[in-house]
Amino acid sequence: MVKVTHPAVSVRYQNRVVESLYLHTVALRNTGNRALKNQKVMIKLPGGGEIVQRELQTPRGADFPTDLETSQLLSVTLDLLNPRERLVVTVTVIDSPTDALEVIARGENLVFKEI
Repeated sequence: MVKVTHPAVSVRYQNRVVESLYLHTVALRNTGNRALKNQKVMIKLPGGGEIVQRELQTPRGADFPTDLETSQLLSVTLDLLNPRERLVVTVTVIDSPTDALEVIARGENLVFKEI
């Protein structure tokens, strides 16, 4: 995390002056005993800012399409996440006033826990 608070310091991201730069890593793990199919997960910046980059580490052979619905909302669709498998999503965020990140997942028989 980098947040500019001193007037003599400036931070650039791809030749653009930014007020803050955050790198978030979100790990999603299926801890249940059933596969998750076509499950949509959203990563939201509740305080503002802009998601400028995303990277996924998926289980072998998985296809998890992503869609940057707005500059503050990334959706990931899990085609199939088997029990004990996990997905890691890394997002780079600029110009957010806070380091807050919200993960939203809803589905039948789905229990979402933040750790």
